[in-house]
Parts: sequence; C-alpha cells; structure tokens
Amino acid sequence: MKKGQVQFDYIVAFFIFIIVIFFIAFISFRPISGSTSNLEETRTIRMSNRVSELLIKTKGIPDDWEDDPDNVVRLGLASEPWVLDLNKVNNISSLNYSQIKEALDLDGYQFFLKVESAASYVSVGDMPNNIDHVSMINRYAVLEGETAIVAIGIW
Repeated sequence: MKKGQVQFDYIVAFFIFIIVIFFIAFISFRPISGSTSNLEETRTIRMSNRVSELLIKTKGIPDDWEDDPDNVVRLGLASEPWVLDLNKVNNISSLNYSQIKEALDLDGYQFFLKVESAASYVSVGDMPNNIDHVSMINRYAVLEGETAIVAIGIW
C-alpha cells in the first residue's frame, strides 16, 4: 500500500460507524411526543377503575349515607360487593355534581356516571362531545336480582 492511501474497508467501516452514531443520537435525543397525553390517559384509566371499584364494592362512608345524603364522605353503592343497594342508587340524584365529585375524590377531573338496570336508571353529569381522552368503564353488578350496568367516564 502506498503512503496516503486508505483501504476501501476502512472507508465503509467509518461510514457505518457514523450512521450508527447518528441513529443512536436521533433515538436518544428526540422529544418523546405524546408522553404527557399518554400519562394523562393512564391516570384517567386508573381513576376510572378506582371509582368503579369503589361504587360497586363498597357501601360508602357512612354505611347509611343514603339516609342523610348531605353528610356523605365516600360514595359507595353496594350492600355487598357487586350487589347494589336500590336506595343508594336512587339517592344519587339527591346529591349534586360537586358533592359526588368530592365523595369520589375526583379533584381535577370531570366525570359522567350512569347506573342502568330494569329496576332503576340514574345518570349524573354530561358526556362530553369534544374531549378526546375520556376513560369510560362499564362494570356489571346486581340490582334487585337483575344485571345492572355501572358506567363511569372520567376526563
């Protein structure tokens, strides 16, 4: 090999090395688009699951909040897990939106709640038309011996 000549293998290796470095830099330093929206979506899904579990598995605090709805601390609709109490379901309408929101610990979120069965139909809040990230959960329980759908949407 003459002085000042570079072999073809070294040139190919150099270009492959440069391409790999640029690829690693591109992957490492690019902004992760949508990461905040994915995080918010994950939070609303977790919140929807938590609220639906609370509604269909617990009695609420106090256990007999339906007798005095103004003193509800934690909202629950069950007489036992997955069995809803008709008085509790019907007394949701005696609470206003902000009371329910506070009793479900939904600070910073909006919600829609619907309980539907042959024995009762209760709906609180309005489902949004223009919000992309609504986490909607449909859970099933028993109300007066019939299947009831408890739907909760959080955004």
